[in-house]
Amino acid sequence: MSEEGLPEEIQILILDDDYENIPTPLVINKNGKTVVYWDVADYPVPKDVDLDSLRMRIESILHDLGCSEVSIVAYVYKNRFSDEQERKFKDAKIFVDFLPEGDDIARMTWMLVDIICLPVVIPKPNVILLSKHMEKEAVDCFQSMYFNGVGVLLSKTEPGWLVPDDSSAFELTRLFEQHLDCEKPQREDTVANSVDHPLDEETNVSS
Repeated sequence: MSEEGLPEEIQILILDDDYENIPTPLVINKNGKTVVYWDVADYPVPKDVDLDSLRMRIESILHDLGCSEVSIVAYVYKNRFSDEQERKFKDAKIFVDFLPEGDDIARMTWMLVDIICLPVVIPKPNVILLSKHMEKEAVDCFQSMYFNGVGVLLSKTEPGWLVPDDSSAFELTRLFEQHLDCEKPQREDTVANSVDHPLDEETNVSS
């Protein structure tokens, strides 16, 4: 892997053919729209946690990473989600998307369709995924997006791709713990086999 001399606001990583074996830095497109895709089945709202406060804490973490405009989409099953719950989510400015009935793979596929469409309509977005079900095909999709300049942060994935910055993902996932002061879980319980990188400048990536 080599780096060319570029202005501070732009850093392009030139990756060798075996880039899958190279730890990847976190990419944040500071001027891009950020969308959080939240699988509520995997990360349910903790008891006694106010949704508006939860949204603000998610936004605060992402703003600290350099994200500006942040939207949150919660994926839920209609028959497990009351009208009152829907109202609370909407009052907290969290979009609700109803899933068709199915297994974990069907749920991930439904979400993935929305995620794939985002870079088509919004240039250089940031995709934040809160889901525990990352099959290889989905990981390949996110990897391709990453190497085409999309900001990607996943809460959990396979070790086949050394995904960015496990500590950033942990800050998000720990919000869904019953006790927010819990100790950090083991590395394999967050993002698999990743490393920390400085987050103070925007990074664009090309293959």
